[in-house]
Amino acid sequence: MRLRPWSTDSQRQRRGRRENRRGKQFSEQLKELLQQALALAAEKDGIDAADYRERVEDLDNQLTFHLRDRVLRDQDNQTLLNGVGAQHDKGHVLRFLGEDGVEPTNNGRNGICARR
Repeated sequence: MRLRPWSTDSQRQRRGRRENRRGKQFSEQLKELLQQALALAAEKDGIDAADYRERVEDLDNQLTFHLRDRVLRDQDNQTLLNGVGAQHDKGHVLRFLGEDGVEPTNNGRNGICARR
């Protein structure tokens, strides 16, 4: 049985923590952008229309950049990127910011809540 020096184990643990932080970074940034979108929707009535459109466009550009096509190391993040990215490409993710009557959640969609 070969013994490894302690420094190798601690280096491996540090590397694992760094990779875990990088793995969380994608989802945390996505969450932050979506929370900004929800906050912007809540502020819509108190903001000048031109300023609102500018902020929506800026947020859309940030989200488009974050959801750009790329390969991520973490498989869960890759699945999230592929799924949310496809919906964003279709214009569904931020639709509630541009169209009146569209809720930011899908809770009321097709009477699902009424059936439960």
